[in-house]
Amino acid sequence: MPIGDIRKPFRHVVGDQFANLVEAHLRLVLPNVKGSMRLRDLDKQGIDVLHFDEDDGSIITAIQCKGIEGQFKPKHANDFVKEVDKFEAKAPKVQEYWLALNTEIRDPKHRNKVLDRLAKLEASGHVDCALLLDIDHLARKLHDLAVAKFRTLARLRREQYRQRYLESFDNAGYIENVPARTENGTIQNPVALMAQQVRESIDNWGPDCTGPGRRYPRFFLTGSFGFGKTLGLHALGQAWHEMGDDALFVPAVSLHNDAFVHAAGIIDFLIAEIFSSDAEFSQDHIAYKTLREACKTILNKEQWMLLIDAIDESEFWNDPSRLQHLWFSIKEIGLPAVVTVRSELIDTRPEEFFGDEKVASFHEVQLTDWEMPQMLAFLGAFRAARKTEPPASFDRFVRTVREGNYEARYGDIPRRPLFLQMLAEDAWSGSDPEEKLFRLYGKYFHAKLKKDWERADTPSKAVRLGRIVEKFGKSEARERMIQIMQKLALLASGYDWGVQSDGTFVEIKTTQLRMTEDEVIVVIEEVTGEAPIVEELLLNSLLQPAGRDPLSRKRLFKFAHQSFFDWFVARAIVQWSLKIEPPSQVISDFVTDMRTAVSKGEELP
Repeated sequence: MPIGDIRKPFRHVVGDQFANLVEAHLRLVLPNVKGSMRLRDLDKQGIDVLHFDEDDGSIITAIQCKGIEGQFKPKHANDFVKEVDKFEAKAPKVQEYWLALNTEIRDPKHRNKVLDRLAKLEASGHVDCALLLDIDHLARKLHDLAVAKFRTLARLRREQYRQRYLESFDNAGYIENVPARTENGTIQNPVALMAQQVRESIDNWGPDCTGPGRRYPRFFLTGSFGFGKTLGLHALGQAWHEMGDDALFVPAVSLHNDAFVHAAGIIDFLIAEIFSSDAEFSQDHIAYKTLREACKTILNKEQWMLLIDAIDESEFWNDPSRLQHLWFSIKEIGLPAVVTVRSELIDTRPEEFFGDEKVASFHEVQLTDWEMPQMLAFLGAFRAARKTEPPASFDRFVRTVREGNYEARYGDIPRRPLFLQMLAEDAWSGSDPEEKLFRLYGKYFHAKLKKDWERADTPSKAVRLGRIVEKFGKSEARERMIQIMQKLALLASGYDWGVQSDGTFVEIKTTQLRMTEDEVIVVIEEVTGEAPIVEELLLNSLLQPAGRDPLSRKRLFKFAHQSFFDWFVARAIVQWSLKIEPPSQVISDFVTDMRTAVSKGEELP
């Protein structure tokens, strides 16, 4: 521990300046700290700084600060003893007394003289503990307090993010046994797998493995939108805490520029993030070096896990160099880490995430579609969390899922946790979701865009806005996104705009064709007048990667859900009065319901 960096500022100040410096450090790492300059009567009692109980105002720790000029001399030992005498004679009883010095007492004779007086102070019962904190011991004490404060605030910060997330979604909690894919095949309970692999690695390396460059397992937890990546990351942090260690939780949208440059930038960010709610904190604070050393101690010596949520929400999501620097910095710090990222991004830019093992080696754990056991487990937890009798509409919805009839009514969307929750919420509200299914899809698409553009646990942070939102604003961007999705749905159905001239009805396909990147870009340019990065559309729509064309090697895309593909085709037919023969009963029903609504003067969803 480089105590020298912490003690330097104390070495060169004397008198009241030394006491003020001690106070400034303590205010950042302890609550309820004041100096005698603010409470002048305490100075007469031999107290320069105090740490007090907020409830009754009693003194917990009394600190006498002696900042001498020049080197220690024998006479100073007598002066220090006199200060202890004054304290014992005039000050109230306290739990701890510190004699803090800006120098060291190296001579055993003089050091023992002061220590003997402090021992007598303890024996008198006036204090429970009396400490001699000459400069090295003072630096260590402040460092240890900063480490303890960092631990406490980091745990509190992680818990705040977790609670905000759960409250914002009114969630039923984390379902443990969810399906996922790894390089070794399909698994259940990805959180337990990651925690177990990290724990085994730490145990194998042993407690002496400290410092940067530790080769602990690191993971990308991936999945398309609405698969519970953030909830899984919070569950992992909680599980790691219950296993005896703890985790640093960081929304990627909050990561500042320097975190994507070097490891020191991550450390500075973590300090700022964790101490952000402290009114005393700033990077210009005189005690910042103490905090920095405390943070480095935790990262180098302790088995914390770094959790970075939604790298696709960072402003640098499309900067290969920045991402590589971030992965390298995580490796350099040496912590085990889990980073969540949408599959839509990692599948289209794999080399930015897996391209160079020398930079950092991450393993992918990909969340996949839920099956009936997970859906029923979620609905059971959803019901239990409300602690009231469910309405009949909710029971009917559960029965639909249990009997395996959900696909006929809702398509494949209940297999995605986000949409399953939306369906459950609608059913719990007393309405049958399937009564106006054509409106349900419009409602859910709008809700999905809202979640894409706002973080639930950090409402003030706008994310993934992209060029379309920047150009048109959110309200108009939603309408443009629907137009883009309709045109792409028709494209994926094989529809040819040129055949409309003779007025005859045409047939289209119900099985999606894959769309090339060039085709997608043309549609975006038609609707917005912009040529955006395709990944921006993937992160704010219902498209997903679908491999590459075997001949041209161009990237291909498709709709993430067949049911939304059907809905967008139907909406395009109605809105643009297209002479298209609906290719399936699902699309036909959507078209009929939408036309009926329009004939009544209602808006399209």
